[in-house]
This record gives sequence, structure tokens and C-alpha cells, in this order.
Amino acid sequence: MTATAGSSAAAATPAVGFPPFPLPPEAVLVGGLFPSVDGPLTVMRALRRSGAAGDTVGLAVPLPGDPNDPATLEALAAPPAKRRFDVLGYLMAVLDPHAPGPEYRSLIAGQNSILTRLVLKDMSGWISGVKTFRIPSSMTGNVSKEAARDGVWVLGRSNHAAAVAGTEGADLGGASGALAGVGVPPDLVRDFAERIAGGQIVFTTCETDSNRAKRDARWLKKAGATDAFERVILSPRRAVTAQTGRRAEPDAAAG
Repeated sequence: MTATAGSSAAAATPAVGFPPFPLPPEAVLVGGLFPSVDGPLTVMRALRRSGAAGDTVGLAVPLPGDPNDPATLEALAAPPAKRRFDVLGYLMAVLDPHAPGPEYRSLIAGQNSILTRLVLKDMSGWISGVKTFRIPSSMTGNVSKEAARDGVWVLGRSNHAAAVAGTEGADLGGASGALAGVGVPPDLVRDFAERIAGGQIVFTTCETDSNRAKRDARWLKKAGATDAFERVILSPRRAVTAQTGRRAEPDAAAG
């Protein structure tokens, strides 16, 4: 028996049923800008007390210079309005007063643990995967800071929960992809890059429960966040179904 072309096509494309109602969102991303690291630290401490995992947060903190320059480490470690702090000598004395001083490159190996502890203080052990990246001058706009004219170095961490949920733009390369990985929506990447170059800090949280997302938004606002945003993340496998209730069809006119 010879199958017709119509029956072959029908067999090759089985009917797929979809629920008559939209599927719920997979995650809610909230975030904002802070003038200093104190605000994000306050929110992170509240999240830790609530039992949340560190994978739910993303951040981008501008650094005072190149992370490979020992002067950057000293600038972060030096107490304000006091004489220059010899951080390498201090670490040598604490680790082993009789051993030779460690090289700077060995201190910043791995997860840039030294920079992370200096910036995030007691919260440095709650999150992992903190890395440095550079925002080029082409993305910093008309920033008055002299240091930002050649770009700005950032201590950042991708929001792992947002990446798992399928946040848009996280697969891009360069600074745009790094900021998207932190949790900055694509339409805000350029503006937030300029804000970071101007000294502001980006902080985000990603929750799969809408009530927790609302709680996080309240905590961010209470901690002093500005330019707050909220985005619902729909993965590609749910987006079309949730928006239209049916599978996307090819454009007939294209044929």
C-alpha cells in the first residue's frame, strides 16, 4: 500500500495540544542601582537570613582601577582619610610573619577572593563565581570621571538563577553579555553601563516565586535602590505558549 503525501505529512507532524490558559512565568528578575555597596550588602544579609541561596543574586561593582594592578587592591583595602595601608605586608604578617610575602598574582587567583572579601566583606563567603570584567569606553558614554575614559573595570557576578531561567542576552559576549548575565535587561544595558562607569552599583535578584520577588523588590527599595526594574523571564520553550496559547507557525508569505 502506497501512502499519500498528505498522510505522510500528517504522520510526520503529530498534533500537539496546549492548555487553554497561559503557563505561569518561570522566574521574576528584580534589580536596581545603588550609590555604594552598603545597599546590596543589606539586601544580601536579609536574603541569607531568609534561607535563600547565593545563586539568586547578581551584581556589578565598579573598581578603582585594573584588578591586576596592586594599587587597586591597596585602594580597596585602605581605610578612608588615613595613611596608605600596606595590605601585602598585613597579609604576610597574618599568614606567616616569617615567610616571604606572597606575590600579588597569587592573591587574586581563582575567584579573585581577595578583591571579593574587600568589597563584599562578610558576604563574600555566601556567593561564589565573582569575576572581573571590563566595560569599554565605547559603552561608558559622557562620563566625567577621568578613569572611565579608558573604560572601567568591574567586579561582577552572574545571576545564576536568572541564567538557568533563560534571561535574554546572557549568551552574548563582551561587556554586554556580562551585564546581561548579571541580570540587566537588554534595553537597559547601555544606560546601566554608563551608570556603573559613573560609580553606581547594579544589584539583582531572581526568584521563581512571585511573592519572594515582591519581597526582594521591597528590600531593594528600603536599602536605597533607584531605577528599579522588574522583568518576567520566560524560557523559549514557554514564551510562545504563554503569550499565544499555540505553537509559532512559519510565515506563509515567506514561502
